[in-house]
Amino acid sequence: IAAFARGERAADPLAVLTVREREVLERLSRGWVYKEISNELGLSPNTIRTHVHRIYKKLHLRSKAEAIQRFGPAR
Repeated sequence: IAAFARGERAADPLAVLTVREREVLERLSRGWVYKEISNELGLSPNTIRTHVHRIYKKLHLRSKAEAIQRFGPAR
């Protein structure tokens, strides 16, 4: 809590994500659509939606475009 109060941030902002969420974000940042991600990872599109929603919440993102801009391959 003290670190948060001082405004310190974790060295890796992605550290708050699970391994699966990182896999989804990686593919999302490459421009993949939910169906492609679900086929690749063997999950349903609804599960991908849930992961994306949690990623946005944890990383304080509002859109796929923002995710690509902040965490895309060109980063």
